[in-house]
Amino acid sequence: METLLLAIFATIFIATILNIIFKKYNISHIIGYIFTGTIISYLFDFNTMKIDSLDLIAEFGIVFLMFTIGLELSFDKIKKMKETLLINGALQLLLSVLIFFPLAFYAFKLDISSSIIIALAFSLSSTAIVLPYLKDSKDIYTPYGKKSVGILIFQDISVIPILLLITFLSYGEAGTDVSIIEVMVKTVLALVFIVLFIRYVGDKIVDILLKFAARTQLDEIFLGAIFAIVLGMAVLMHTIGFTYSLGAFIAGVLIAETKYVIKVESDILSYKDLLLSVFFFSVGTKIDIVYLVSNLHIVILIFALVTLIKIGVIYFIIKRKSDTNTSMKTALALAQIGGFSFVVFDLAASNHLITLDMANFLFLVTFVSMVVTPFVLNNIYKLSS
Repeated sequence: METLLLAIFATIFIATILNIIFKKYNISHIIGYIFTGTIISYLFDFNTMKIDSLDLIAEFGIVFLMFTIGLELSFDKIKKMKETLLINGALQLLLSVLIFFPLAFYAFKLDISSSIIIALAFSLSSTAIVLPYLKDSKDIYTPYGKKSVGILIFQDISVIPILLLITFLSYGEAGTDVSIIEVMVKTVLALVFIVLFIRYVGDKIVDILLKFAARTQLDEIFLGAIFAIVLGMAVLMHTIGFTYSLGAFIAGVLIAETKYVIKVESDILSYKDLLLSVFFFSVGTKIDIVYLVSNLHIVILIFALVTLIKIGVIYFIIKRKSDTNTSMKTALALAQIGGFSFVVFDLAASNHLITLDMANFLFLVTFVSMVVTPFVLNNIYKLSS
């Protein structure tokens, strides 16, 4: 008990000090949480211990992140962002996968499942780092900011079928082709369910529940109603074979169609950030600094290769209908590997689709990419020019 309290104190203290320093240099607090997890894992030997409660809290950090993404996606917003979200986002993901997959399969001699997982994970960018920067700098209102947000939202939605794909690939016995067919069928069913549920049933039920909670004029009652909707939908979707994240995402979309969406966003923000910080802390506990230092040249090589490919793909897509400067800024802003890639690699490793050593190596590549990102964003105008 005493050691646990000491670990909690050390975690809060180190995270606070690091983020005060990082804030001064306009570096994302996410990096501070990852570094904190790495430091604490060595101080208290967390990297050799399995902490189930920490993993559970981290998982619900992702659940609430998907919920907040769903809040941003009312049907009216999707219609307005049709070009930037659906076309640019789909092209970015598709072209990136078409390049990363043969590279992993032929150049690095990996098996089909590993190549698919790595290609999909490397195609994702970091909403958690890029979006706060765009909001703080007001660049979210610029042409490159709007295009970046559209692609990020599409990527975040794509996480749902990616996680489903990993689950089906883990069945193993049926083979990769059958698993892909299964995930496509189940994804289509999920989309049909979302549309029908939102259109005819879900938004009305949620609106009535939030209306009764709001009439009490008690913040804790309204907050309790939000948690009930999110967790209830997450458990429901998990029970019928989908992920918790998909359920939370549907809950967000349902609430986005009600008049309470702005209040819900403000009420849930601090809780989402708290849980998400625990997720990135848990990621930090898995970073092997000794391995990173001894294999730094290989990690940097893969990081540079992935970054250049993503810059090229995104620049090519945006350049179709935009000027060179906007295209380059968008490409630089989204060139990193995203935080959801940690989730993808962790799930793939736990389902034995990739080895633990490979997962740890991919963690390091993603970690380096996320560390470099704040410096790129802070100098994006100089770099793009």
